Amino acid sequence: MLEQRPYLQQKQSLVLSQKQIQGFKILSMSALDLRSAILTEVEKNPALEIVSDSIEKKRQKPKSEKYGTLSSYVRERKKMHSAKSEQASDEYRKFLESIPDNRETLQSHLLEQLAFKGLSERLFNFAEMVVQNLDKRGFNIVAVSELLSKYNEENLNEKITDDEADEIIDLIQRLDPIGCAVGSAEDLDAKCFASLSKQAEILFEKQVKYDKCYYYAIDLLKHHRECFKKPSPSGFWSCIKKISSEYATLTLDDAKYILELISTLNPFPGLQFRNADLENQYIFPEVIVKKSETGFSAIVNDDEIPVLRVSKFFERAAIVSKEKSGSNNLKKCVQDAADFINSLNFRKETLLKLASAIIIYQYDFFRKGPKYLSPLSQQDIAEELKLNNSTISRCANGKYLQCDWGVFEIKYFFSNSIVSKKPLAKKAQSAGNHSKNAVKEFIKDIIQESGKKLSDQKISDELLERGIKISRRTVTKYRNELGIDVSYMRD
Repeated sequence: MLEQRPYLQQKQSLVLSQKQIQGFKILSMSALDLRSAILTEVEKNPALEIVSDSIEKKRQKPKSEKYGTLSSYVRERKKMHSAKSEQASDEYRKFLESIPDNRETLQSHLLEQLAFKGLSERLFNFAEMVVQNLDKRGFNIVAVSELLSKYNEENLNEKITDDEADEIIDLIQRLDPIGCAVGSAEDLDAKCFASLSKQAEILFEKQVKYDKCYYYAIDLLKHHRECFKKPSPSGFWSCIKKISSEYATLTLDDAKYILELISTLNPFPGLQFRNADLENQYIFPEVIVKKSETGFSAIVNDDEIPVLRVSKFFERAAIVSKEKSGSNNLKKCVQDAADFINSLNFRKETLLKLASAIIIYQYDFFRKGPKYLSPLSQQDIAEELKLNNSTISRCANGKYLQCDWGVFEIKYFFSNSIVSKKPLAKKAQSAGNHSKNAVKEFIKDIIQESGKKLSDQKISDELLERGIKISRRTVTKYRNELGIDVSYMRD
């Protein structure tokens, strides 16, 4: 018989400091989120001073701001004789529209909690990847198994095991809101039930031993989805009684109570947060690529970002009051302010390095246009800049680049390769490859240039003539991603 006994095991693990966590968060932020974070930090830390803020200088006070708060607006409304007039209603609507949506995103809310879980940098990086993979409902976009494969391919020396991945997923699912990071199937119902069953498992865990209905609620959500399709409590009751002899003993009141318990859960846990998608948000290009006599150069467009400094008054006060009881607080404020500014500077420097490297690798794109986008991975840039792959990922996250060809998300420049039949002479495409996005541009051009309504097979043949070998199925996939109809439905 095996003997069980405790033992000690030594493991090396790098736990992130608060300074590192802050740096990672700032690096990941878009310009608009960063501006909000800066203003919050300035309010919180008196040792931080705003030297200049171009947005404040340009900003004109909108008419709606004459009502500082909702209550003051209501008081003004009482004085109006035409309270029900169309003009008054329009003013009230404008006032409501002037109130900004300050809710945090699901991603930022989850990452904030993960920062205090004592994860190693390696595990935190994977956890962040999982969180960034969540849709607005809180469900996985890409299956976790695919994420894990991708992470391990890009981080050969810091691989995550299957067990570690499972632990990270379980940790994220238990964060607030409970039930995120579930589902790998495309069926939305399956994802909803996966989330609901996880919520029930966590929230009803303690009550199970005292009340059998809690156990049945968990079991039904996990294994008997079909019963929830019944439109009435009596239909639901009839369905669950057929499951087993154990369920047959339940009364109609039990069935109603089970439905009541389940109604306290949220099928879409992420919807209570601001949508992180930029679909309806103002896009601000943080990098501008300009053409010069010698080629192309990048500048960081930091017009949205206030310029900060550490307060001279607080620096002097911290030095003068070294031996006084309050000196520790003063020192901490000054040190926190300096760390925050250093994180901002690191973000700007890294963004500039990243943009400059993209210009080198994607030189033909900037010179000739999107069809000349070369295959490029984040790992290529990370090795070139001698930075961690996760640092490049954070730096590219949610940021945009403006050039002569338009405004592009920085992640656009990282594209998979498609094998080409004919090797190209250009340095960036010397392996005879085209990027996925470049092939999409070719497909778009072929459809626009051709007077005929070409089928996907004909498009595949035309691409082959141009030296790009891809199957008809791949053409169909890319055409759908471009939002182009099948040949017989095109105008």
